[in-house]
Amino acid sequence: AVAHKLGYCDEQITVHMPGGIIQIEIGENYSIRMTGPTTRVGTYELDLEAMK
Repeated sequence: AVAHKLGYCDEQITVHMPGGIIQIEIGENYSIRMTGPTTRVGTYELDLEAMK
């Protein structure tokens, strides 16, 4: 939504990821809607200490 507000992308975006392709729609109030299939590509753990 921020990239759209700054003029870097349109309101409809196609994203290619390892798990498949998703469509992203950005609404007038900058709400986000993602649609597409889901596929597990791995299991991960987030280290909260690394986020500090």
